[in-house]
Amino acid sequence: MSYNFYSILHFSSITALSLILGALWTLYIYKDYNKKTRRLLLSFHGITMFLIFLAGFGLIAKLKIAWPWPFWIYAKLILWLFLAITPIFLKKSGQKFRSSSRHFLSLALIFILIFLAILFVKFK
Repeated sequence: MSYNFYSILHFSSITALSLILGALWTLYIYKDYNKKTRRLLLSFHGITMFLIFLAGFGLIAKLKIAWPWPFWIYAKLILWLFLAITPIFLKKSGQKFRSSSRHFLSLALIFILIFLAILFVKFK
């Protein structure tokens, strides 16, 4: 597969992941969901996380980056792990996020981490 295929798959999966996390966050805050909806969103979350992981390593292979990986790959892996466990924190916090501004801080942290990961790739 080509570099462009992996790149498009990677960025479209990241976009889908942000939409899924937003939907999960909304469901958990307003507690307006049934189990079927929650399971569907969590399964989509897992599928998009796998696609991000697969496309990311496909891009690493296409760029021919050898084993002593640069720092930005480790930063992106840590970001990937953080995004993988985000639904757990969203469910645990639930109603607490509704009345406080902590959810804005957590979303700002996610966007800052994504921005830093993009900068690491852009300015290797």
